[in-house]
Amino acid sequence: MGKSHLTSCDLLVCIRVHAYRDLILDTIDAVEHCTDPVTTKVMCAVDKNNKTLAKHLERIIPGAVLCSGTSWGWGAGLYGLLAESILWADNRWNYEHLVSIDYGTLFIKKQKSVD
Repeated sequence: MGKSHLTSCDLLVCIRVHAYRDLILDTIDAVEHCTDPVTTKVMCAVDKNNKTLAKHLERIIPGAVLCSGTSWGWGAGLYGLLAESILWADNRWNYEHLVSIDYGTLFIKKQKSVD
């Protein structure tokens, strides 16, 4: 069937999470503030089957939250969560670029010069 029926974006930002809701929400806000909402989609990949966190995030970014049934953990497990996230996202969006970050990543937007 192809992917022509899927919503398209240029940049898909996948935030890998497992806890610390306030830090996650701050990261979502930073990504949304520093990117173009017309060309960028934000998703969260929730590790460790944290359904409570996933439900909360689903209210913030509806349709863009993967709640993994696997407890991938850190280290090599990050690759497993990344692979699962890509497969999940491929069934939902057409995107040109994917950036996978965790909730400790800082997004900084260049400001206009005051000179």
